[in-house]
Amino acid sequence: MRRRAVYTLSFLLSLFLLSCQDENPEDKAWEKAVNSNELQRYEEYVRQYPEGKYKEEAIRYIDSSYQSMLADTSQLLTVADRYMEMYPGGSLLPLIEEKVYLYAGSQGDSLLNIIYYSRFPEGKYAATVREAAAGSEEESDWQKVLAGEMDYETFLTTYPASTHKQELETLLLDSLNANPSVKLYRQLLNLFPQSSAVAALKEKEEEIYYKDLQKSMSAGSLRRFTAKFPQSSKLTEITVSTEPESVDITVSDTAGRKITSSRAPVRLLAVEGMRMVVTVNSSDYESQHDTITVEELNQNFFVKLQPSAKYLIYEEFDSPGSVWSSGGSGYTATVENGYLKLSATGQVEILKKYNIDFKRDFVLTMKVKIVKKTAPGISYAGLLWGDRYSLHYFFINIDGKTKYGLKERKSKSADNPFGYEAWTREWMSAGRFHKDDFNEMKIIKKGKKVIYSLNGLNIAAFNLMVTPKDRLIGIGLGNAEILIDKLTLKQ
Repeated sequence: MRRRAVYTLSFLLSLFLLSCQDENPEDKAWEKAVNSNELQRYEEYVRQYPEGKYKEEAIRYIDSSYQSMLADTSQLLTVADRYMEMYPGGSLLPLIEEKVYLYAGSQGDSLLNIIYYSRFPEGKYAATVREAAAGSEEESDWQKVLAGEMDYETFLTTYPASTHKQELETLLLDSLNANPSVKLYRQLLNLFPQSSAVAALKEKEEEIYYKDLQKSMSAGSLRRFTAKFPQSSKLTEITVSTEPESVDITVSDTAGRKITSSRAPVRLLAVEGMRMVVTVNSSDYESQHDTITVEELNQNFFVKLQPSAKYLIYEEFDSPGSVWSSGGSGYTATVENGYLKLSATGQVEILKKYNIDFKRDFVLTMKVKIVKKTAPGISYAGLLWGDRYSLHYFFINIDGKTKYGLKERKSKSADNPFGYEAWTREWMSAGRFHKDDFNEMKIIKKGKKVIYSLNGLNIAAFNLMVTPKDRLIGIGLGNAEILIDKLTLKQ
């Protein structure tokens, strides 16, 4: 029987490995490119897998496509600029330079610099072009503008009536049409506010900002786009949540530039295809870095945090195998739907021994809900800690009142079989008790001082007289059915 189970497991594992191979993302990207026979798909493949196994085939297809497009003079500059931007070391650059130079020469000397020199300042015809344009200080500065050594604003401020003003506007428009960017768009609006092209460009403003964002996928471009077009249909709302939630999250672009930082859950706007890095740093949990990609149908990202080594106890009751899930004398215990369910028709103590040093500081926390009474008498639940000679208790009852103290033999009675100190005294009102929800009970020890709190409100504080030795942690339960969501101890 055991051998048959082993064979079955091996067969299932083989199927799983085969399915993983079938789902290789690089092969899928390549298959999509080949089936589409579209330049864009091949370029997407090269961007995603710059050293991929199909790189050479993809580059051959890309170069062939650009060669065909370069033959059309009407789109020569647009195609040339796109290729030069995407493939700065591409094999077609010499061919492109020749075609651009010949085209620039056919347009006349006034456009030779704008068309050729702005693209090939170090090209083999650059010296010839510079000599043709030389002759005055303005022309010299104009060459600096074309070489990127002087900005447009400085040139126009120095030569407000320059004969190159129209050329400069043409250059900006040419560059903006070939390579839409927010920087160029803002320059055009600033330098040529009365340009007849500005009104037309304003109608395409969102598309210019969007293409700028698609090109860089940076934190800055995302902030610019969302600030200007917060209701854009191109934006997707992303929610990044964690378990537990009480941690700070930083979301950055892939270059490490921060997009946002806040306490989980984080909600932000992004665009499809954008890759972001989610970083969680917490002293209570293991540091975590996750790179996520925004997808149209996947708008929520969940990060399950792992407790750090500081936690000696970390029970979320996700598994029936918890040490607390076995019942005992006078009570039942089960793990259901992520909760520990305890029920007793009397008073019980459930004690477990851990490797705790009560001389050191610690924080013991339990999230508990009292569901209902199960028998007459006081219905309560709470925490126990210490040893068999010095066991401390901190309880809440079904009415939202609290009691705390020590166990003492002299305090034993029929309704107090364990000898809880001051049991007959009036229970104190807690103030922040949640009758129909979970309550967080916390015990904090710092030095000799011990603090008991309920839902963040301090209930009691005292100095520890005797340090327990036996390292017991327990749950006290009386005449009630309760649910426990989490039990942790950090030291």
